Amino acid sequence: MPNTTTTVTKPLYATVGAADRLYEAIVESYDQVRDRAEVNARVEKLRGQLANLPAELQDQLQTLRERVAKLPEVPEEVTELRARLAPEELRKSADSYLKSAIDLYEELAGRGEQTVERLRHDERVERAEGLYRDALGLAQDTVGKVVNAVSGTAAEAEETVEATVVEAEPAPKAPRAKKAAKPKAAEPEA
Repeated sequence: MPNTTTTVTKPLYATVGAADRLYEAIVESYDQVRDRAEVNARVEKLRGQLANLPAELQDQLQTLRERVAKLPEVPEEVTELRARLAPEELRKSADSYLKSAIDLYEELAGRGEQTVERLRHDERVERAEGLYRDALGLAQDTVGKVVNAVSGTAAEAEETVEATVVEAEPAPKAPRAKKAAKPKAAEPEA
């Protein structure tokens, strides 16, 4: 079973490594662009080449069409070659790409881990971490004091309520009223 810490931190290290590599590439690119004074001359040269590009492409396309027209029918060997480039060959290529991707991921994770270690020992990061710990301690102390104060106030309130509540005896039940006798119907006089 993989180490849980490694499993959790490896993607983070890979992300930091990728960000570090990107930062390094940007800095290098910026330095290269800043140091090149002949960029404007190159741009003008490329603009001239781009202006001629459509005509050159048309010529090359025409030449390519002529060459394709001269090609013989597809030989039987090409058909066999297509059959051999079956899923197995494609799978081998995919496996190769997967291995490359895994290797890159591992490299980025290692680089990220090194960057995190370098940052951990950076004086500014250590100072920020100390400030964070101090603030956390103060916050925890304050919360503790508030909880204690609230608990004490709640206990006092409970005692006050208990002292003022009077135990009342249940009131005696009033006797039930007797039902009034129904008046007798008057007897006829004889």
